[in-house]
Amino acid sequence: MRRRGRPRKYTHKYRCPECGSNWCVKNGKSRDGKQRYLCKECGRNFTIGAERSKKPESLKEQALKMIAESSSISAVSRILNISSWTVSTWIQREGKRLLKEHEKKAKTFAKKFEG
Repeated sequence: MRRRGRPRKYTHKYRCPECGSNWCVKNGKSRDGKQRYLCKECGRNFTIGAERSKKPESLKEQALKMIAESSSISAVSRILNISSWTVSTWIQREGKRLLKEHEKKAKTFAKKFEG
C-alpha cells in the first residue's frame, strides 16, 4: 500500500547522532553560521561536527557543595565561571536523584517492620 503525500527526503550524507536515522532535513543555521538539521524520526536538532561540552564532575560537585553551604546560584555561577542555567539544572537533577534514593530507602525500611 502506497503512502499518501510527499515521499520521505533522505539525507544520505548525515545520520542523527541520537537514533542513527538518515531521515534528516535542514533546519536553519546556528549562531555561528553552521547548518542545523532536524531528525524526523526522533525530533532532535543537531549540527554536523558539533560535540556537546560536558563539564567536569569535580566542578559539579564543587557547585553543589557551594549551594549546600547557602551560596546563591548567581554567586556560584559567577565564581566558577559557568552559566546559572547549568547550576540550576544540576540542582534539579541532584534533587530528583536524592528523592528517588530516599523513597527507595523508605520502602526497604518499611518492609523490615511489616513482616
